[in-house]
Amino acid sequence: MPDWALSGARRPVEDLCGNAQNREMVLRALALAVLVLAATPVQSLASLGTGVGASPITLARPAEPGKTYQLPSLYVVNTGTEASYYGVRAERISQGSQRPIPPAWVTFAKNHFQLQPQQGIQVPLILTVPGDARPGDYMTNLVAGTMPANQTSGVALGAAAATQLVFTVAEPTGFQFPWPWAWWVWALMGFGLLVGAGLLLYARGFRLEVERRR
Repeated sequence: MPDWALSGARRPVEDLCGNAQNREMVLRALALAVLVLAATPVQSLASLGTGVGASPITLARPAEPGKTYQLPSLYVVNTGTEASYYGVRAERISQGSQRPIPPAWVTFAKNHFQLQPQQGIQVPLILTVPGDARPGDYMTNLVAGTMPANQTSGVALGAAAATQLVFTVAEPTGFQFPWPWAWWVWALMGFGLLVGAGLLLYARGFRLEVERRR
């Protein structure tokens, strides 16, 4: 390339940097660009995450209607890079032929807690099987996820993970006492027993009176 072309190409840069004020503006722009580039990777690495135990939670034996069981705890871990609040719930999201487990059957000992990055916690679970539960196989999902710090209930969770809860309700064996009954059922039963006892005593007294007269 001719010397006149090189000198022409350098002239705008020399003219721009030759002025002290222009040089200061260029340096400030470069410094600002460096700060933006340095901050961008840090922001992109910040994340929210949730992990739970991979194995399904099960009962070692079939559940009996009308009984309560202590289930294995649900393990929840913060897999993100920021401290977050977490909530847990029972919700059927997996496909399967098992009967769905109503959420009211499952009780979580903890349902709103904070975890630091990579921190985990065991959430105790209680299963309550109603007395009128139908026998068969049951399944639901235990879902854990991030939630706002001021939200202590509800199902609006953010980054979430889930595992399964599966168990079997056994066939009823022997006489199953129908408990609980309403109060009026007990009142009718008591009244019937009193009437029956009174009639029995009256019949025995009448029989004794007849035998004496003979």
